Amino acid sequence: MTVGILLDETELEGTPRSVGVARRFVRDTLGAGHPVLDDVTLLVSELVTNALAHSGSGLDGGIIRVGIGELPGRRLHVVVVDDGSPYAIPRPRTAKPVDENGRGLAILQSLAKRWGTYRDGTRRVVWFQVDFREQGAHG
Repeated sequence: MTVGILLDETELEGTPRSVGVARRFVRDTLGAGHPVLDDVTLLVSELVTNALAHSGSGLDGGIIRVGIGELPGRRLHVVVVDDGSPYAIPRPRTAKPVDENGRGLAILQSLAKRWGTYRDGTRRVVWFQVDFREQGAHG
């Protein structure tokens, strides 16, 4: 059994303003010098944006929960929980160069070591893991 440490969690309002709040939450939780701060910030921003656009979280009164934990072996585990949707579990798609949207899950696939999604009752959970090395570590 792999046991991790919860670093922090937050609940966000289902409004576009919460994308920026989520980015600040990641920065405040991990700290400015964390080796994967930029990647995790980008991924959380993409997932919160997706939750607003494709789930009940973007409706009046909707919420999004974000949690960040650390697993043994220098791995972050991040969870974004939205209010769910009657549609299928999200799947990456191929965006055309002229498309303004549709790259979030492809970015997730390329930056995360592992990721997945599942339903928790009516809510949808998207999680990802990112490995990191301590600053100054080599090899």
